[in-house]
Amino acid sequence: MIAMILLVLFMVVAVVSRELCMRGCNSGKESVGSRSEITGD
Repeated sequence: MIAMILLVLFMVVAVVSRELCMRGCNSGKESVGSRSEITGD
């Protein structure tokens, strides 16, 4: 049961982080772009 709660929380955090990333890309691509280059491919 605890595992299910953790999975749900993880999904919520993932969705929220995506929303914040999308808004960040719209407001300032430079900072988000540099971060994606370092952590991305």
